[in-house]
Amino acid sequence: MTYAVSSDVFPAVLVVMPPDTFPASIYGSAEERSDAGGTLRERVRVISLTSPERRLLAWVDSAQGPELFFNEPYTLFTEAPAKAVRFSAANRSTTPEYTATLPDGRSVAWYRLGGCGCGSQLKSFNPFTVLTRIASNRDAQPAAADA
Repeated sequence: MTYAVSSDVFPAVLVVMPPDTFPASIYGSAEERSDAGGTLRERVRVISLTSPERRLLAWVDSAQGPELFFNEPYTLFTEAPAKAVRFSAANRSTTPEYTATLPDGRSVAWYRLGGCGCGSQLKSFNPFTVLTRIASNRDAQPAAADA
């Protein structure tokens, strides 16, 4: 199957806000976002697909490897022009680079964090490749014959 990717951002901050609270609420503190019913996750990998369907996917690191924690269709996707994205002294974007509206009215924004994401399993993670199982020595041993 072929996928059309409109954005692949890592490391990123993902903010999900209830209907009618975006965009002003994304600039508030974590407490203000929480009071509005929003959530924020840092150091995630966010991929937006346009084909075969418009879908927003986000993964976080876990002890078992990358874990998909957000998988939702979207109705509207926008990308800020590169010159409109501003960075603070901490090298964090202060303007959402990408925004999407979900069918239920929630708004999602994400932007790239500073740094390279070193130490994260998400840095080299590619959800669109087929993983093959590597045989172990145990697999190479002949099965015991039944007597």
